[in-house]
Amino acid sequence: MVRKGNPLRRLLIRLKSRYVPVSEAGDYCGRARQTVYRWVRDGWIPSFEDDDGVILVSLDDVDRLMRLLEGELEETGDFEGG
Repeated sequence: MVRKGNPLRRLLIRLKSRYVPVSEAGDYCGRARQTVYRWVRDGWIPSFEDDDGVILVSLDDVDRLMRLLEGELEETGDFEGG
């Protein structure tokens, strides 16, 4: 597969907007990639597909969900994350 555009430019755009591939979002929040895909599938965090077919999520959305899940964990004690 041929990647379009300058890789450094793509990285800078992603960093500026805080949109990253699902695998990087998993690393960022300490969860498995499959967990982040499940969050996307279940509508917990929005995503979009870039020109190369990579699914991207916003780290801001991941942060918000993590705060919500941590709050649920503290309140109910029964949340089991990925």
